[in-house]
Amino acid sequence: MGEHLGLVPAPVFFLVVHTELQAARDRQDRAVLDKMIAGLQAKADKQPNDAQSQYQLALAQSFAAELAIEVRDKARGREMDEAGRMPAARAINLDGKTAQYRPMLRRS
Repeated sequence: MGEHLGLVPAPVFFLVVHTELQAARDRQDRAVLDKMIAGLQAKADKQPNDAQSQYQLALAQSFAAELAIEVRDKARGREMDEAGRMPAARAINLDGKTAQYRPMLRRS
């Protein structure tokens, strides 16, 4: 937990990201979700051995899949679901003891 992202502790950063993802999904704001996914993808690419970064990307893609299904865009929902599987699996492989990572592979 001593890990920091700038001046913001990692758990606080995760909570902020999670809240923003939920808000964008609830507003059905695909543009915001896409922008957040791009940022989290860049972060995950720069930190391929950071389970939390991989999990955050998988979570964002999961929210995007939920939104797509809500608006009846099955192709986008499938695309986002499949895209989220790789970072979810990476998060589990990097840190298999963190229980929150496992449900990401069972969501579809």
